[in-house]
Amino acid sequence: MMMRLFLPVFLLLFFTISAASQESIATQPKASNTPYYIQGEYDNPLFTNINLSGNAPAPQNEPSVRISRVNPNIIVAAWRDFRLGYSGTIIRRIGYTYSTNAGLTWAASQLLPDPSPTYVSQSDPVLTSDAQGNFYLSSTSRKQNNFPENRDQIVYKSTNGGQTFVFYSVGIASAGGGGEDKEWMFCDPVATNATYNNLFMTSTNTNGGAIRFAKSTNGGLNWSAPVSFTTGGTGSNICSGTGGQIYVVWDAGGTRFDRSTDGGLTFGTDFQLNSVASTNGFPFICCDYSNRPSRGNVYVVWDDARGGNSDVYFQRSTNGGLNWLSTPVQVNDVTTLNQYWPAIQCDTNGNLFVVYFDTRLGASQVNSWIAYSTNQGTTWVNNRLSDVSFPAIQPNGDVRYGDYIGIDAFNGKVFPVWTDDRAGTPNQEIYTANLNGLIGIQPV
Repeated sequence: MMMRLFLPVFLLLFFTISAASQESIATQPKASNTPYYIQGEYDNPLFTNINLSGNAPAPQNEPSVRISRVNPNIIVAAWRDFRLGYSGTIIRRIGYTYSTNAGLTWAASQLLPDPSPTYVSQSDPVLTSDAQGNFYLSSTSRKQNNFPENRDQIVYKSTNGGQTFVFYSVGIASAGGGGEDKEWMFCDPVATNATYNNLFMTSTNTNGGAIRFAKSTNGGLNWSAPVSFTTGGTGSNICSGTGGQIYVVWDAGGTRFDRSTDGGLTFGTDFQLNSVASTNGFPFICCDYSNRPSRGNVYVVWDDARGGNSDVYFQRSTNGGLNWLSTPVQVNDVTTLNQYWPAIQCDTNGNLFVVYFDTRLGASQVNSWIAYSTNQGTTWVNNRLSDVSFPAIQPNGDVRYGDYIGIDAFNGKVFPVWTDDRAGTPNQEIYTANLNGLIGIQPV
């Protein structure tokens, strides 16, 4: 995980970002003696929570989720998993689970195959899927003989709906120094694009901080030589446009945007969407692939503390990233304490969904929340997701609490994933809730 220095998210302070390596730096929220649940305005959440990882007492964090674009009943979730060692000897692996019945039930969680002998760790999982129904999972992994330096971004592949994965390829190899960190991966779903069904990957090279891009045109078997298109920053996120574009956002003293119009061979001039440094998480980007008038819109979310507290902000472009809203829209509906770690997805009907963490009930009363918009992000409806508050305490400086949570939406199905320690430290678990039919529900 891209290592970053930040102050506790529950204090009413501005936060700062450091490009320093994140695996060895820990300043997560401290334990609190206050109760984890406060009765009141936001009682009775609308959604039933499901524990996906189910591996007490070991911690799991940094989840990713993907709905199959071939069979939407198949869903895969993955996360960073410390069940083999979270104190003393730290063993970073990736756990995962899958559902074949649209999230009604989930398989018992398991670990990806051991990355040995070439690699000694897995971390920072990101899931995507292709037009044939295959699933891909990327991982930041350290080479066996170069610990703790020289990380590669490796790729696992599943051809059976996420039931099993095999090590498949190296997406972006280390280029010296501390290697690569915090990758993201995406498969182009737009049939009219020249890059249709290509896999995209971005990563931060810690030797100079360049954001690099690579792609695979043959299902992840081989990858192009990485293209560096900016220096400085961290936490890149990527998607395709509907007119052959490739869009990337990342955090660099604020949310920065760039695009390629030639399949990733070259990128344009960086555009600063905002100049307020992220408080904690990374920016997320998505595109509207619906057949509605909003098709092709580009959407970005991030968190920053321009108002004194951390809030979630949204930006929109209706012309392929050339122009953006003059003022970003605040997604969360309160200004109490902090809202952070947003992730966004656009469904095939053009509706938008943002999952984020929220402390409106109290500094140590963390909850996951969902916001949705049916008007291209102009206005948002917010609902509490988690049915129990949790303290969000890091077990130690190596495990931490991660840097992001996730969401996917497709064909009317919506699944968020978040890290949740309602069972107490160090028992972080990965939770989800089935949001099918969310649109139309009134705010709590």
